[in-house]
Amino acid sequence: SNLGLNDEDFESLSLLLTHQPPGSTAAVGGQISREERRALRARYRGYGAADVNSFLQRLPRDMLFVMRTWSLVRSLNRRLGGTTRQRFLFISDAAARGALSASPADGPLLRLLLRARAGYWLLRARL
Repeated sequence: SNLGLNDEDFESLSLLLTHQPPGSTAAVGGQISREERRALRARYRGYGAADVNSFLQRLPRDMLFVMRTWSLVRSLNRRLGGTTRQRFLFISDAAARGALSASPADGPLLRLLLRARAGYWLLRARL
């Protein structure tokens, strides 16, 4: 991955950030199936604090900052009565807007293409 993570770490990161494995069929913010939950429990059953610590040490520092921020947003969202799905959609929208603040040197056509692409993926996430 672009973060320099192996496949196992990428799966763990996906679970931490979205509460779903990367290939889950559940809707954004929805619950994973019983089969997926059983498979995850079996896969991570033997993991302990040392494994978690090792995983966190392999993450880029910026990702740790994102995870701390994510936790704060989750807490505030819960206190304000928001749902997990709403939280994921708001965060993905903000991330897409941040990614689209491309340099003017990139040209208007590229910026338009990037906006259209991000809009498409956000729309799919909302369905």
